[in-house]
Amino acid sequence: MVLRKLATATLAAGLYLANAAAAETVSQDPGRSPESAGIAEKARLASSWRSLDLTSRTLTAGPVPAAWDAGLFLDVGTLETSLGQIVGLKLRRSGQGLLAGTSVTVEGMRLKPDAGSLEAELDLAAEKAGFSLPLKVAANVTFQGVSKGSDGTSSLVTLRIEPTGISPHSDGSLLDIAKRSFLTAVIPDLLVLFADPHLFEARIPLPDHVEVPLGLEKTQTIPVNGGSGSVTIQTSMAKGSVAQDISYGGVVFGRKGVWLLGRLAEGAASDRVADEPPASLAELRSRVEALRASVTAELDRSKTPSGAGVHVGKSALLALTDKIRKLDPSLRRVTFKTVGKNGNLAGKRQDLGILGNLGIQASLLDAGAGSGGVGIEFGQATWSQKSLMLPLDATLDAEAKIQLNVDMIASGVVRTSVGLVGHGSGSMTAIAQPVVTGSGDRKVAAIEFPGSCSALQADVKTDGVLKGDLGWMKVPSIGGRISSSLGPIPPVLVLDGRPHLVRVAAKNFGDWSVEAPHSALAVAFAPEAFAASDDGIDLVVRLRVAPVVADGPRPDADEALDRAARTETEQVSAATKDALAQLAPAPCPASSGFALLLGDLVFGSNNEIVRLLVLLGKLPKEAWETVEHLGHEVSIDKVKGWIDDPQGSLKRGEFGKLADHVGHELSVDKGKEWIQHPADAARRGAVGRVIRGKLP
Repeated sequence: MVLRKLATATLAAGLYLANAAAAETVSQDPGRSPESAGIAEKARLASSWRSLDLTSRTLTAGPVPAAWDAGLFLDVGTLETSLGQIVGLKLRRSGQGLLAGTSVTVEGMRLKPDAGSLEAELDLAAEKAGFSLPLKVAANVTFQGVSKGSDGTSSLVTLRIEPTGISPHSDGSLLDIAKRSFLTAVIPDLLVLFADPHLFEARIPLPDHVEVPLGLEKTQTIPVNGGSGSVTIQTSMAKGSVAQDISYGGVVFGRKGVWLLGRLAEGAASDRVADEPPASLAELRSRVEALRASVTAELDRSKTPSGAGVHVGKSALLALTDKIRKLDPSLRRVTFKTVGKNGNLAGKRQDLGILGNLGIQASLLDAGAGSGGVGIEFGQATWSQKSLMLPLDATLDAEAKIQLNVDMIASGVVRTSVGLVGHGSGSMTAIAQPVVTGSGDRKVAAIEFPGSCSALQADVKTDGVLKGDLGWMKVPSIGGRISSSLGPIPPVLVLDGRPHLVRVAAKNFGDWSVEAPHSALAVAFAPEAFAASDDGIDLVVRLRVAPVVADGPRPDADEALDRAARTETEQVSAATKDALAQLAPAPCPASSGFALLLGDLVFGSNNEIVRLLVLLGKLPKEAWETVEHLGHEVSIDKVKGWIDDPQGSLKRGEFGKLADHVGHELSVDKGKEWIQHPADAARRGAVGRVIRGKLP
């Protein structure tokens, strides 16, 4: 800081001495004294030295931009657009004396790039009392670091135009006494003003932050059971983000533009500071010449884009994916749950002979009966064949509570439930590719992951708490498969034309006030092309600078400017959302699904079927009493006969005949026989035969 202030003071003194003979410049002998010319040359060379030395120090890190994590290249055209913010700037002189009421306007600017430095030439018009004098200012463009914008989040790089000399821009005609007097007074006053380092500055947005958003909220309805039913599933993932910051400290001035180079913020080195130039003019000339030759040779080995561009090195991309890999597991887990159901998950009908065509249906026990999650483990990313490759593995766990409905004969439904659990896994390698979509000022640069799909399947089976045994029948096999797609990975936004608000406040420097033509500017980089290289990804951009036009009674007020800028930002954001939606990949072929498999119904003995029919009221209780009396399994034909004609079959059958015989045995005539010959009558009669277990 002390050195910077000392350099500023030295520059101011040099400027003043270099133009001390301003009156002579516009006289009939416009030549300068050798002393003043030497001071002017030294001021110019000293400024060039600082840019050359900073460029040389940056180049020692290695090839540009490959040796750096990120870089922003501003070609000459883009620099003229950004530095053109000062064109229209008006300087007004207040106070007393000859210069009171003087105004000086910046009417034009031209850049003169060279290896290791960037010079500029300004056209000024000094006006006073009805006449105007053109002035020419020689200057150097310097890099002044990065600062936060007015919103506190965006970063802006400051480029400063530092005057190194001022002279009248004469067409060769002689000036009258009044104009010569005015010029003799205004040039020294301007020299003092030009010594302020903040007079001519331009700010442009700097992409120094890469962020990948996390989080998912999605609800979808999937068909089941051949499309006759459906299940609604809600999927979610914790919101968050993974970010990587870039710290810019390297600067390279070249013949085609300026590189601003950065490192990952975690390991960023401090800004490079140029050494102080040699004290003697002769040595300064020699050192500048030698340093420029060295820098020129180094620049010839560096990569220079044809236009403005952003370079993101593979090191930055790999560092970002490593942060994703090390995320807390809770931020790498996708959970899902069922929130709705319609119809059945599965169903089948089975011919069960005497019971007819029986049906069994399975559905979720309730709308929220299914749940699970997918845990994602990222592998070590690599950069190969101009692509970022990110391997990942996923594990799926799921559970569901299933209700079974068994349709009984003609009426009645037996219900039971079963729990299912399952686990599965899958893997894939996502390959990142740069892409630009949209048109005009609404273009969007993004990274997409084509073909990022893999299948996840969990084979589910009963959880051991099988309630499918109904005594008289069983469902021996209840299971299925829950399938889910791993992917697709949505596109990640890299850059859109979102504007940054740059305020240009009025300033006062002693008796001089500085008024900008606009209170605020909207500055943005619009993406044009996007491609990958061996060193990373390269984005071609176009700089847009436009005045912010606000409405209302006080259009220059901060609130009005903020509102106008916010409206533009919202429009760009909406266009970006639509563009990313168009890039959104189609669902993976292995889409989500739920397939439930039901085994055949297996029945017990025919006697158990009789008991079931009695319990359901399909047969009278005498049927079960008969089965209990028989002590052996009844035949299928007899059970079928009971089903077809319960009362008639029982009357014609063994139990019915037995009841008739017992009734006959209890008649009046049989009673006399029982009295006369009790033992023989009982042995021969129906009652005796029942006791002996024989039927007639």
